[in-house]
Amino acid sequence: MKAKLEVVETSINSIKFGFGNIGTIFRLGWLGALLYVIVYAGGILLSYGVGFFGAIVDGEITEVDAMTSSMAFQSTSWLFGLIASFMVVPFTVAIRRIAAGEIEPPRGIAYFRIGGREIKFFLSQIIIAIIIALFAAVVLIPALIAFMVSVLDGVSVDMLMQAETGASAIENTVEQNVADGVGAGMVAGIVLAIIGVIAIIWFSIRACLFTTAAAIEDKLLPFGSLGLTGGNVWRIVGAFILLCLMVMMLYLLFAIGVGIVAAILVGIAAASGEASGVLAIVFGIIGGIGGVVLLIAFICVAVGIEQSFPAKIYASITRGTAEPAPHEDAA
Repeated sequence: MKAKLEVVETSINSIKFGFGNIGTIFRLGWLGALLYVIVYAGGILLSYGVGFFGAIVDGEITEVDAMTSSMAFQSTSWLFGLIASFMVVPFTVAIRRIAAGEIEPPRGIAYFRIGGREIKFFLSQIIIAIIIALFAAVVLIPALIAFMVSVLDGVSVDMLMQAETGASAIENTVEQNVADGVGAGMVAGIVLAIIGVIAIIWFSIRACLFTTAAAIEDKLLPFGSLGLTGGNVWRIVGAFILLCLMVMMLYLLFAIGVGIVAAILVGIAAASGEASGVLAIVFGIIGGIGGVVLLIAFICVAVGIEQSFPAKIYASITRGTAEPAPHEDAA
């Protein structure tokens, strides 16, 4: 019998993982993050450069050059974004396996490993995005039809056949239907849209472990992951809500702490008389360096919590506990 998700344990262990592995997260993730920025930023510059290359040679930039550059960017930005996202896949796979207790953190000052497991994980992200998009399209079609019927009420075949006067008549009819307010068709469309959104959220929750299962099990099982979450949908929702509340409380305490420290430093500088200028500079330097360190730590904690949460859900459901299991070889 499949285990029930331990809601509180899963949320707490996700937060513990984020705060307890700041160094590991930074060490394993900085290279992938750097490659992501290089690939994506380089792709954007390349896209714009293609459009402006001729203009640079000619010595002037025309409206056609600007349009060409914009079209090149729009047609290639998604591709460079997809390639860039692959740069962080090794880190994501490693972190989820570590959080699930499958492996020890790999050694070294950086980490970038691409193998079959990483490729399956990347493909699982694309596959689940397509499946959810198709599911969303199917469940929202009834709502779209209801809206169209309501808005196009009164549009006749004659209007559609008349080339000159038909377009104006259709436009006036649609504007009148909208101005008349919510009718039966509009109400039906709203109700169907709400039902469709709920169905999309439900399906997304049921499929939320697909990528995690690909990372941990090294298998592509898009519908097999639905079986993992069966009977645990509300527990997953509860764990997510609890996690968000706990993170909000921790962030509030962190903000209060930073504010208190800043106020103390300002007070010390103000009470130092002639030395206040020097102290202000010293505190400014310390504050700047400390701010950067805290920002990096904050990002590492956020990434750790985000990536460990599905791994902890997986571990809780498959092993009955979100606590780490005995590790296997990281290689």
